[in-house]
Amino acid sequence: MGNAWHGANTHFEARDEWLAGDPIKIKVGIDENGFIAISSLADDGTTWKLHARTAYSVVEGAEFRLGIKMGDTTARVYTKPKVHLLEPAAPTMNFRYIESPDGVFQYPLFATEDEANYYDSENGGSGESHTHVYADDPTNTTWYMPETNAVHNGTSAPLFDLTLGQSASYTEITSLTNADQVPPAFTDTTITVDELSAVNYQVSPVDVGYTTTIGGIPAWSLVDGTTLQGTAPEVTGYNDVNPSD
Repeated sequence: MGNAWHGANTHFEARDEWLAGDPIKIKVGIDENGFIAISSLADDGTTWKLHARTAYSVVEGAEFRLGIKMGDTTARVYTKPKVHLLEPAAPTMNFRYIESPDGVFQYPLFATEDEANYYDSENGGSGESHTHVYADDPTNTTWYMPETNAVHNGTSAPLFDLTLGQSASYTEITSLTNADQVPPAFTDTTITVDELSAVNYQVSPVDVGYTTTIGGIPAWSLVDGTTLQGTAPEVTGYNDVNPSD
């Protein structure tokens, strides 16, 4: 029993209307704790007063139909019952941002599309988002950004978000600095080879995130952006006469 039953004289605020045969508003459904509950609307038009509930909570996903049994011959259903369905549960929101490149902040970012779409819809959007993969994110993760309130060139890191009705803190996505991503300076190295001989010279490590290019030497090719290969051209004449070869 709820307080509107065992304390009806005080908590059943629609009691006088009920006894007079006037219509009152009753709510039947699953409450926030999972119990099937019956309540009546209080005089303030907002608060519900509990009359009774089940002693057990129902399992998630269970479905029910409403059946009405009158307690006496004077009771009537005044209007056809209205159904109010609960909104789908909001996803757990984890707000993130990234500094990419250095000095440029991008947010809000989410690990899942559901989070980004929910944020977008709650901020006046149509529930849509787009993805980003950042070159300086060592995890190479695909991050989801809502279409609404998206910041791509922020000048400072966000501290918290208030748009969903409560304060949510941001977590930074660890990213490499610009210096971390700069390739090592190419060392000018002199090699000596015989004319018409094969050349196979590594100019940069394998499995790097950049590509090396070499210009002005059409006789050579760069394999996989790492290794200089080709055949040394024939030297025309003698060194003192034709030093350019």
